[in-house]
Amino acid sequence: MGYKWNPLSSSLDYFSDTASSTESLVISRIAGENISSIKVVYLNNSTDCMLANNTSLSQATVIGISTSSAITGGSLNVLSAGVLIDASLVFAVNQLVFLDINGNMTTTQPASGSYLTQIGFGLGAGSMYIKIGTPRLL
Repeated sequence: MGYKWNPLSSSLDYFSDTASSTESLVISRIAGENISSIKVVYLNNSTDCMLANNTSLSQATVIGISTSSAITGGSLNVLSAGVLIDASLVFAVNQLVFLDINGNMTTTQPASGSYLTQIGFGLGAGSMYIKIGTPRLL
């Protein structure tokens, strides 16, 4: 549940989806493992997404954030850029968000020896802007 910008009416519209995006790039892929909504994912091959981790370059090369849940082999919606709205997001305005492990996001930069991948930044409680960066070894 939440609000999203409606450019036609120049106002915020209420919606009841768990996760939603507006003015964004959403792609559909296959879940290579069970993936819940609002998890950071990478491409394991040309069609399958897996949970991203900051422990290896290939897994830290993020394609986006899941906006739906899927079991292995199921269809998965992935937000690659734009505004993500979900009540579970608790990032402060302009707070940088990074990849952690097991598809999670964190506001703490990873330790030395891990890959730093910026996922985006907070827009306040319930929303964030997805702008994925290039992984960098710390």
